Amino acid sequence: MAKKKSQPKTTQVNYLQRGVTLDIANITADSEFNTRKAVASIEELAESIKNLGQTTAVGVTKQDDDSYSLVYGFRRFAAVSLLNESGVDTPILADVIDSEDENKIILLNVQENVSREQLTLSEEYEAVKKLANFMTNAEIQEALGVTKTWITQRLKLGELSEVLRESVDEGLSVRAAQAINLLPEELHEEYASRAAGQSVSTVSDIVQARLDEINGIDPTPAEGDDDIELLDDDEDLAPLDEDEDIVAPEDDEPKSNRLKELLAEVLANVEDIDERKEHYAIQLESVRWNQVTDSDKLADLISYLFMEEDDEDDA
Repeated sequence: MAKKKSQPKTTQVNYLQRGVTLDIANITADSEFNTRKAVASIEELAESIKNLGQTTAVGVTKQDDDSYSLVYGFRRFAAVSLLNESGVDTPILADVIDSEDENKIILLNVQENVSREQLTLSEEYEAVKKLANFMTNAEIQEALGVTKTWITQRLKLGELSEVLRESVDEGLSVRAAQAINLLPEELHEEYASRAAGQSVSTVSDIVQARLDEINGIDPTPAEGDDDIELLDDDEDLAPLDEDEDIVAPEDDEPKSNRLKELLAEVLANVEDIDERKEHYAIQLESVRWNQVTDSDKLADLISYLFMEEDDEDDA
């Protein structure tokens, strides 16, 4: 059973004013400050605010010249701006926040966005990166109500090139992106395009062949390389796992899958102290599991060894 996310910790802030109406012309919205880089369905929200009014206040801080800076509520701000631009004079409902603690203001923006519509993986990476400048992983975990693995995986995206992070947002498997990241950066866009619709093992083979070519090594053709290995399901294209436990395979599934899942579980429990874990995770995906013999015996052995280890820990 997958672990449930905990509830995020509420950030304690001091409000100078609550529920005040402001002229939107006096508010500056810095898109670079906002965690979410794209706001959607503005027209629908604008129509709702026009008919029903603004039900949730935006957050702002007051500047020395009596102007304001937007902290959160960028989508609501964009909707009210659209109404004013279309000739519908609409003030904006706002809470004025004490701006003494700049880090707390950043955290408020991240919490507001993470708790609402799903961010892209790149946006989640940027959000965690911001918080990591002044918070420990444990503090981020508590503040956002996420797991330690969730944070580690998002920070891992920082090792990818910008092209590959954008490709991940568009559906490229993270594992496939990590394999492509081994190539020179000028090849990332080409290989991200070639990886569309292919499994991680196929992408890994293609990348290894190019690396061999770059290093002057004659590649040895692998069996079945002429065939495009398409995904059987969405496993490789799913978002990053969040501490999901390995689910036992059904009786009619190949037993080699059980071995792969056990090894993946063991790998997941290894402390991520260097690049070897990432390397072996990619290698795990590239194994041709249907060609592994006696996989059931190997799976039983691994289960026994780790069961013995757990028993000793409980003693």
